[in-house]
Amino acid sequence: MANVEQLSILKQGVKIWNKWRDNNPTIEIDLTGADLSNIKLGDVNFYRAKLNNANFSYSSLSFAYFSKANLYRANFKEADLSFASFSKANLTRANLSCAKLYRGDFRETILSNTNFNNARLYGAEFDRAYFYKAFLIEAYLNNANLTNVYLDKTDLTRANLSESNLKGTYLRNSILRYVDFTDANLSCLIVLDSDFLGVNLTGACIQDWKLEGKVNLDCISCDYVYLKSDLEKPIRVYSQRLPYKNNFKDEEFKAIFEEINNGVELILPSPMDLLALACAFETVNSKIRDNIGGQLYLLEYKANVYGSIVIKLALPESVDSSQIKEDLIELYHKNISNTDKMIPREKRSVMYENLFSLGSNIK
Repeated sequence: MANVEQLSILKQGVKIWNKWRDNNPTIEIDLTGADLSNIKLGDVNFYRAKLNNANFSYSSLSFAYFSKANLYRANFKEADLSFASFSKANLTRANLSCAKLYRGDFRETILSNTNFNNARLYGAEFDRAYFYKAFLIEAYLNNANLTNVYLDKTDLTRANLSESNLKGTYLRNSILRYVDFTDANLSCLIVLDSDFLGVNLTGACIQDWKLEGKVNLDCISCDYVYLKSDLEKPIRVYSQRLPYKNNFKDEEFKAIFEEINNGVELILPSPMDLLALACAFETVNSKIRDNIGGQLYLLEYKANVYGSIVIKLALPESVDSSQIKEDLIELYHKNISNTDKMIPREKRSVMYENLFSLGSNIK
C-alpha cells in the first residue's frame, strides 16, 4: 500500500513534491499500488522510489526521474514519458505499451518480461540494459542506442530499428522477424539461435558481427550493407560497401554471408603490389569456379600497426581455407616480379574490377 502522507504531498503538485524531496533526501518513498493515472507529473522526482504496481497509464510524465526506482508491474500504458530517465531502475513485468518514450534513458535498466509493444522509443538510450523475455513488437526504436545490450528470449517482431546503434549487443533466442534495420550499426553484434526472417538490412553496417547456432536468414531484404564503421565520428560514418556497386539479388545476402563465415586473412608486406594480388585472386577464383562453384570475395584490406597489409577474404563453405591462403600467398609472391610484363594494360582494369566487385557474382 502507498504511504498516505507521501501520496497526499504528491497530489499537491510536482513543485511541492520535488521541494519536499530535496528537503528530506533520506526518507524512503513508498507509493506501492498508487493510482496516478491520467494526471500531469512532468519533471517529478521518483529517484529510488518504491512504485510496484503503481498505475501511471495515460499520464504526462515527460522528464520524470525514475532512476533506481522499483517499478515492478507498474503500468505506463499510453503514458507520455518523453525524456524520462529510468537508468538502473527495475521495470520487471512493467507495461509500457503504446507509451511515448522519445529520448528516454534506460541505461543499465532491468527489463525482464517488460512490455514495450507499439511504444515510441525514438532516440532512446539503452546502453548496457538487460532484456529478458521482453516484448517490443512493432516498437519504434529509430535512432535508439542499444550498445552493449543483452537481449535474451525477446520478441522484436516488426520493430523499427532503422539508424539505431547495436554495436556490441548480444542477442540470444530472440525473435526479430521483419525488423527494419535500415542504416543500423550492427558491428560486433553477436546473435545466437535467433530468428531474422524477413528483416531489412539495407544500408546496415555488419563489421565483425557474428551469427552463431541456428539463425534464420530466410527472405532477408537487403540491397547492400557496409563492412566498416567509424563511431569516433560525431555522425554515423560507414564505408566499404558490399556489393561494391549495384545491389544484391534475391537471397544473395544470405549466400555471401555463409561465405563470409568461412573467411581467411592474409598478411602481406607493405607496399602491396595490387596487380600481383589481383592476378593471384583471378587464378584462384577461376580454379574455385571450375572445380567447386562459388568464388572468393575481398572484404577488406588495411594497414596494421606493424606496417603490413591485412587482407580479409570470404570463401565458399566447401573450400579448404588454409589451402586457399597458401595458394594466394605463393601466387602473390611469384607474380610480384612478373605481372607487369605478363598482364596487358587493357586487361588490368578488368582484373581490378573483379577484385573489388564484392558480391556481384554469387553462384
